[in-house]
Amino acid sequence: MGAMRTTARWCAVSVAGAAAVAALAGSAVAADRASGAGLALSVHHGESADGAELAAATLTCFPVGGSHPHAAAACRALARAGGRMERIPASTGVCPMIYNPVTAVASGHWGLRPVRFTHVYPNSCVLGNTLRPVFDF
Repeated sequence: MGAMRTTARWCAVSVAGAAAVAALAGSAVAADRASGAGLALSVHHGESADGAELAAATLTCFPVGGSHPHAAAACRALARAGGRMERIPASTGVCPMIYNPVTAVASGHWGLRPVRFTHVYPNSCVLGNTLRPVFDF
């Protein structure tokens, strides 16, 4: 009988903890929405942001806008990732094994948090599979 009470207490504590985490996550999303999001996105040829600019777009979220052709999908992907590019799940796809590096750059803000993202990808296909739909422009 004592083990059942301990288990019941543990479950109650676990449920309360999960509810607190969900509330905090919900408040973070609400803060992001209240503060908006604005990003300048660009793709450069080569292994640095100093290479020739191949493409660029602006993206705003909360409300959705900017020059990005798929702004709504990009904002949804970023919202699911908490505004962090490195948390966007890669899509599946096969890319050629050709080394033609591109550098993805994002700067601006997501909610109150500044965003500074720069990453080199072996080619544009890998970039597309990794950060679609944010860098799909």
